Amino acid sequence: MINEAASKALGWRNPKDAIGQLVNVPGSTSPMTISGVVADFHLGSMQWNINPLSIINVNFTHYYRSFSIKLKPGNMQASLAALQKQWSLSFPDVPFEYHFIDDALAKLYATELQLKKASYMATVLAITIVLLGVLGLISLSVQKRTREIGIRKVLGASVAGIINLFVKEFLSVVWIAGLVACPVAYLIMHNWLKGYAYRISITSLPFIASVLLLTVLTISLIALQTIKAALSKPVKSLRTE
Repeated sequence: MINEAASKALGWRNPKDAIGQLVNVPGSTSPMTISGVVADFHLGSMQWNINPLSIINVNFTHYYRSFSIKLKPGNMQASLAALQKQWSLSFPDVPFEYHFIDDALAKLYATELQLKKASYMATVLAITIVLLGVLGLISLSVQKRTREIGIRKVLGASVAGIINLFVKEFLSVVWIAGLVACPVAYLIMHNWLKGYAYRISITSLPFIASVLLLTVLTISLIALQTIKAALSKPVKSLRTE
């Protein structure tokens, strides 16, 4: 059996045309007949292209090194013991060694898994720093404009109107920051994904969601900081120096 990549490499555009054809396989003394074509599957990292592959019965070659066996979930120790017993009967002179695909994949993508953890930590730290900075700026702005808030209330301004005044001031900064950060983040992610032969396409949805989330958090912080000053009595606000 061969995979679709091997079928294309041998000149057959339609995989069905390869079935029944004779091919020379390394390690075989005579041409072999292709009995089937399997869909391409990965044997390595997504950074590599899927190469041509031939699958030969172990009775016709001496180049096999291992077997891939799918185990049912449950009592793993009992399954391994049964495999070891059967292995000892079939290959008494060969030691029984095994590895799990999960562990192999973890080693294969060790760098990506570390980058994932690092990016999560960096995201949490960045959001915390941003929110603390926004909180400090809002608190300072509210403190400096306490008398203005009192005057606006005397002139008939509502609590929602005062909150909206601060929201307009700070949201423009948030949106400008988003317009600057999103293209930079897109270029960084796009260049990183170019290192993979098989990759997803970056859409605008994550960037829009990030800006909207930051907008909602900023509005919440502004509302929490300004609502206290907006609800206080104008007399106290006007006495503030």
